[in-house]
Parts: sequence; structure tokens; C-alpha cells
Amino acid sequence: MANIQWYPGHMNKAKNQIIDILGSVDVVVEVLDARIPLASRNPLIEKLAKNKQHLIILNKSDLADPEETNKWKKYFHDLGHPYVMAFDAKHTTQVNHLIDLIKRSMADKIAKLREKGANNPTEIGRAHV
Repeated sequence: MANIQWYPGHMNKAKNQIIDILGSVDVVVEVLDARIPLASRNPLIEKLAKNKQHLIILNKSDLADPEETNKWKKYFHDLGHPYVMAFDAKHTTQVNHLIDLIKRSMADKIAKLREKGANNPTEIGRAHV
């Protein structure tokens, strides 16, 4: 009996595009729905980002139960993600906090770049989406 596999072409294409750009990426920002974090998560991202700084953003936190969101933050922290943030993308008041979180996650790399003479190693370049 033949083993039937289901993996749409667009998903394979996206996976290959992620693999292609990971060499030039310093930080992976994984955005999940705070109301259903595991259901909105692609387990492939965890594998692909294993050697990168990896932030978990729980978006739509304004629509989620704050106690549950805190439990999810702890859950991901316990999985080895020290940088987890509840976020509400509709209201831009938290954008600077997100940028600060990214910079904190990259503090060691930024310090090394400064030692090598980089003028502005925290300048945010082109994001890969």
C-alpha cells in the first residue's frame, strides 16, 4: 500500500524560502495568537530557528485572558525561550517595547559588533517576512 503524504506546495516553498534567508537573519520573531498559541504555531519554525535568537510574541493579547497569557509566557520561557512578550499589534504603543526586547535579545552580538567598530549595530535593517 502506498504511503500518501500531504504537504502543499506553497508550504514547501515557504519552508525553502525560510531556509534560504536564515543565514542573514539574526533574530527570529515568531508571532502567535495569544488566544491559541499552540494551534497557531508551526513546529517547523522551532527546528529552523534552533541556532538563532528566537522571540515568541503572543499577539492579540488584548483579546486573551491575561492570566492565561501569563501562563503561556511561562510555558514558552520554560521551553527555553527567554524572550516572550504579550503584544497587541492593533495599538502601536508597544512597538518600542518590542524593539527593546529584540535589542536585549541581541545584546551580546551588538557588543561584539561595537568592539569591531560598527557605528550603529542596533539599526534595524530590512525585515524578512
